[in-house]
Amino acid sequence: MKRPSVSAGDESKGLSRVEVPKSLLKLPHVAELVVQPVWEGGEAKGERAVFVFVSNALVKLLVKIESPPLKLLVSGRSWDEAWAALEVILRGEDVPWEQDTPRQTQGVKKRKGGG
Repeated sequence: MKRPSVSAGDESKGLSRVEVPKSLLKLPHVAELVVQPVWEGGEAKGERAVFVFVSNALVKLLVKIESPPLKLLVSGRSWDEAWAALEVILRGEDVPWEQDTPRQTQGVKKRKGGG
């Protein structure tokens, strides 16, 4: 997967570049992935999320992208180590993305019977 960035034509589609939050300035590749709305090729990313799982021994970060449906899991022994690991992985040429199965939109099930 290419590194994310915005091409000039995307701004006209309402997908303009977003200012990077100060808290992510030391993690520029993480910021590009999470904050910017499109990939390097100009395709929209859709929703992006980072889930944090904390245990006694590890901090795990699960990154999910809507379009294309991708996920990436990294871990570290501390918060800083986990975020640094994510930054290093995203900086590389071959990010080990995994195909993610998009969740199905589930409608409200109607009850049988009157009530």
